[in-house]
Amino acid sequence: MPLNPSALPLSALPLSALPLSALPLSALPLSALPRLQAGDKVALVAPASGQKPEQQCLIKQAITQLEAWGLDVVLTPAKQANAGYLSADDKTRAADLRHALTHPDIKAVLVTRGGYGCARLLTLLNGITVPSPRYLVGFSDITTLHLYFANLANVFCLHAPNVATGQFLADTPQAENNRQALKQVLFNKRFPVLNLHPVHLPANADSWQNANTWQKAPVTGGCLSLLVTSLGTPHSLTTAGKTLFIEEIGEPPYKIDRLLTHLKNAGQFEHVKAVIFGELVKCDSRTVAVQTLLRDFFVEADFPVLQTAQFGHGAVNMPWSYGCPAVVKVL
Repeated sequence: MPLNPSALPLSALPLSALPLSALPLSALPLSALPRLQAGDKVALVAPASGQKPEQQCLIKQAITQLEAWGLDVVLTPAKQANAGYLSADDKTRAADLRHALTHPDIKAVLVTRGGYGCARLLTLLNGITVPSPRYLVGFSDITTLHLYFANLANVFCLHAPNVATGQFLADTPQAENNRQALKQVLFNKRFPVLNLHPVHLPANADSWQNANTWQKAPVTGGCLSLLVTSLGTPHSLTTAGKTLFIEEIGEPPYKIDRLLTHLKNAGQFEHVKAVIFGELVKCDSRTVAVQTLLRDFFVEADFPVLQTAQFGHGAVNMPWSYGCPAVVKVL
């Protein structure tokens, strides 16, 4: 049966079936993001894994930190013993997240930690209507939720540290910078500048830095393995006309190659504006440096590929917003 593009949502169409006029080329201006102020109510949720035994105290520390910013933490994760590698059973985690997203007074929903479990909640989150603007803040496994809610009205997705983690709470200069960067975004809509180093520049190097192209394209992305597992689902990654941000942890070069190859074979690089890698933590092997893999993999790409150490699973994780243009400087 022939494909009828008009009968399908854009996310369900192969990229080759999309007319150029349908490609999402306009980014949400940063000025359109909500701004928090002292006294605003926020929620803390644990939609994926629970705290490790030695890290149970981090939830209380996260609440203390948010309260120090003047925020009122009115919802916290349901108290339940960890269900194995999950913070609680699926229905409990989904109910917490649904409550946080539909509560009329919540201004931000912040995630405790990543791990695994968000994908198990999606069938329990259908039909959510968010009554007023709010941020959804997190990364790693939360990539799945960011993609799922990418087009839901009143949800503004921030790729930023999970707040009940050492990356956000540690007594280090890097964690302090992470805290202050997130605070500046939430309260002032000021994003840190990500310093980029070229991995690959296309042959038309004179035009790739044109400020009217990739630097103004909307951003999507997240953890590489989660981006790949979204393909073929209703919340699939869509990269046409966008800048793709990628980070990962603990995957050796051949697995990074496999994941990137799957994105390529799925057409995700056909209409992408640029690809920006964050940190690929613990992704080198004894014989292959992941940096070498990236150069080789993208050697024939007709779009710029760049890298920064300012977001991902490392000590530094600066925030960026889905759907907005990247705030970057090419070095």
